[in-house]
Amino acid sequence: MPYREGKKFRAVVTIGGQRHTKLFDTKKEAREWESDTRKNLKKQRTRTGMGLLQLCNLYADHCARFAYSTRAHKRDSCKRFLMHMKWLYPDQFKTHGDIPVALVTNTHALNFLDARSSLSGNAANEDMKQLCSMWNFGIRHYEMPSDKNPFLGLNPYPHKKKKPITPSREIVLKLVGVTTGMDRVFINVLRFTGARRSSALNLVWDDVNFESRIITTWHRKGRKGEWKSVTQPMNKTLHDSLKWWWANRTHKESPYVFTRRDGEPYARRDDWIRKICRKAGVDHISGYHALRRYYASRIMDSGKASLKDAQELIGHSSLRTTEIYVQNINPHHRGIMDAVDDDFETEIHGEDTHCNYEK
Repeated sequence: MPYREGKKFRAVVTIGGQRHTKLFDTKKEAREWESDTRKNLKKQRTRTGMGLLQLCNLYADHCARFAYSTRAHKRDSCKRFLMHMKWLYPDQFKTHGDIPVALVTNTHALNFLDARSSLSGNAANEDMKQLCSMWNFGIRHYEMPSDKNPFLGLNPYPHKKKKPITPSREIVLKLVGVTTGMDRVFINVLRFTGARRSSALNLVWDDVNFESRIITTWHRKGRKGEWKSVTQPMNKTLHDSLKWWWANRTHKESPYVFTRRDGEPYARRDDWIRKICRKAGVDHISGYHALRRYYASRIMDSGKASLKDAQELIGHSSLRTTEIYVQNINPHHRGIMDAVDDDFETEIHGEDTHCNYEK
């Protein structure tokens, strides 16, 4: 960051323990020099030998575009492997603050993953995936040798994969029955759109079209981290629920559908599912994603949806659950959404069910 030195501004860039500095007449010129110098020095260092810490930092900057949970997984894998290499080469890190990526071998990668597998095979496989992606990033963008990915070609570790349980309709209706006000609207959005937690919490009123009975949710789960939308028709229950909340919402100035008592949007709402499960007297379902699986199962059980319909409505492009951009609404979907509406919803969704919400 440039700072004033007399009548001029001094620009400073420190990389690899070396300090580069220059004086400029304006702060703008100093900032531009810092930015250009930092980029050039990084490119120069990659040609002379990328460092492991340097690669981790560059990859972290690249991953800033992804969703929070994705960034966290990648960051934690990098930190664990750095600590492993620091334990093996303490003098190298103490003297130079880094080690060349060329020093990392398949044996280092295998020993690290073997240690992780003592926790679980899934933990080792997750780190293998993230670190392999980091090395591929360096190969693609920073001229690292393409035949030197130490995590490529390793066999995955065996692990017992726990089959996710999809809650039954009876359980979901019990959860609906103990919610009121905004919480009732929130669970209706989750069970009738299959939206992820972040998509539902970041829903804005501009993406709710009451006249056309269409709702659009957004996510950043693709490989490139760009925003993608999933547009769906609303069934009667969801339409009426959102319409009621639009008229009775607490913070009418907020663009967000769901807000805290201070008017700010929610960030996580981690304990919300657990609380309503306890209130309904049912076993804790496996988080928000259980309602997403419930939505998918209801679509397929309707008997009116093809596999293509289900992929479009839930926003999947493949079995690996990568997302697709939904541009058009298929009129055939409206019949599907009406089919998954609850036939006795009026018993638990009367006029007084929302009104108990404490503003």
